[in-house]
Amino acid sequence: MSVKLYMRFALSLALAFLPAMATAQTKVEKEDPHSRVIRCVIDTERSDWNANEAAIVTGQVESLSDGPLDVKVVPILYLSSATSDALGATLWSPVDVFHDTALGTDRQVINPGASAKTISIKSRPVLLQFKKKGDSINFKIDARHSLWAKTVSSVWPSEPLFSVIEPGTYNVQLVLETDGGNSESQKLRIQIDSLKSQKK
Repeated sequence: MSVKLYMRFALSLALAFLPAMATAQTKVEKEDPHSRVIRCVIDTERSDWNANEAAIVTGQVESLSDGPLDVKVVPILYLSSATSDALGATLWSPVDVFHDTALGTDRQVINPGASAKTISIKSRPVLLQFKKKGDSINFKIDARHSLWAKTVSSVWPSEPLFSVIEPGTYNVQLVLETDGGNSESQKLRIQIDSLKSQKK
């Protein structure tokens, strides 16, 4: 084999292995999206929900931190259809777990001079305070007292639960969003009964 042919072969071989070598050298560990400082679990008082009876979700948030901990969270309840993969079958509701109501928001008009105003809506986080590892905070909320919307909607949740949800089987889950990652509760199965009027 001539020197020139040998050099061309060696160069081709090196280029062939270059992508694999580059990948091995630049591998980045995937960041863990889950919170390592708090843990959340939930339960429901009833597995069948309807508009005329309380849809109670109880829960507990526990500190996993070794010392005192102050953490701001945005609690969001999700109801996802257990019988459909469609995004339209998932609803969300930012909730104030301390006051059994919709989570507070800060609203700001982005373009005040325009004929069609654009409003920016930001959720108002809830402050959780723990003195030591293992401390926990209990909560109890009625899903009917919060405001809901489909996840595919472009509007902030503003409707009562039973005006936007269809009868069927759903999974309910609470997600606590934080700057350091989310704490997700387990999913619980519930049944939404035929929609009865909320008027008495």
